[in-house]
Amino acid sequence: MIAGTGTIDADGNVGAIGGIPLKMVAAQEIGAELFLVPADNCAEAAAAPDPGFPLARVATLDDALEALADLEAGRTPATC
Repeated sequence: MIAGTGTIDADGNVGAIGGIPLKMVAAQEIGAELFLVPADNCAEAAAAPDPGFPLARVATLDDALEALADLEAGRTPATC
């Protein structure tokens, strides 16, 4: 299971949101293997307690797709 959060505009840019630590807890509770984090939220996400899954840094929709491809191929996505 993959979890993530953020906004996305018509050009595919991912924007920051609030409440990242709480969303990470929810992702942990549902058994997420990966959490897609808006690039502008990486510092906040990295400062939160270790959720037990990688935090993939995404600035664009293409970054998110690359993170999913990395996970599927057994590679670690670019992290926060």
